[in-house]
Amino acid sequence: DNLSVTSSSSKPVTWYPKLPGGGLISVYKMGTSSEEMPVLRSLCGENIPVPTKTYLNWSNWELRGDEAPITIDQSFVILKHYPAYPSPIDVKPGTRATLWAEMEKCTFDATLTVRNVFTGKVSDIWMVLSMYQPEKYVVTHDEI
Repeated sequence: DNLSVTSSSSKPVTWYPKLPGGGLISVYKMGTSSEEMPVLRSLCGENIPVPTKTYLNWSNWELRGDEAPITIDQSFVILKHYPAYPSPIDVKPGTRATLWAEMEKCTFDATLTVRNVFTGKVSDIWMVLSMYQPEKYVVTHDEI
């Protein structure tokens, strides 16, 4: 993910970056053991909570309300909770400033409790969630 702004004025511009889509894009993938894969596959498309972090440089993952559809293929989700952007950013005349979110792959173990609507049987299946989380922000300045 990156955002950029170009200054064509004769004075520095103060930039307060904001995401146009209302959230930070993250890539994720889910999996389980081979014997439980048919159950996970049958639940594809159902939303479950996913952890997010709101501070950089240390682990503070929590369930804050973000959700992602169950999938066994790599997919993406827009996170509504993420560390605050550095703001404001000064952009000198004749330059382009770009804000980059450096993402790191994090893996979480989870237990998914499922109930068969026909038999009423309740089962717990182990699953793993691999998800990219923002690790730091970098601002680059390029002359144009």
